[in-house]
Amino acid sequence: GVLSNAVAGMLYAIVRGADVVYLGWSTREAAGEAKLFEDTVQLANAFGVLLVAPAGDEGVQIQSYPGLLPASATGVLTVAASDVNGRLLRTSNWGDRVDLTAPGFSLSDLTSPTPSRRIMVPSGSSFSAAYVAAAAALRLSVSPRWHLEELRSVLRAAAKRDGRAAY
Repeated sequence: GVLSNAVAGMLYAIVRGADVVYLGWSTREAAGEAKLFEDTVQLANAFGVLLVAPAGDEGVQIQSYPGLLPASATGVLTVAASDVNGRLLRTSNWGDRVDLTAPGFSLSDLTSPTPSRRIMVPSGSSFSAAYVAAAAALRLSVSPRWHLEELRSVLRAAAKRDGRAAY
């Protein structure tokens, strides 16, 4: 299933020494696999690996684990999407499990040199979480000895939970 494949990928990254893992998928809790996923998150955290996941794009509140995984899991940094004005994107999931917001808006109003062709760029929390994962990796390239909680703290300080992103 989705969770067993995700766990295999997470274990692969942990064993190979990853510092940041982007979990760009989502699923509802699967009874037989949820404990395995939870144990893998704890293992990743014990090894100092930052797990970053999008909050999702259904425009609903996400609750603490169990629920929508990986976004609702304890030990995963969950990222919602903000719009161009720094407010929570209308389609982004939200709730107590969201750690921070990051840009996730569409740039679809850009036009190509030919007026009849528009450049379409998708939007959502998947992009927001990818930006946060990249920022974390960049930060670790400068300060590789930072502990997981230091990194989480810096990322949270650089953004606001109320739906306004810090650019």
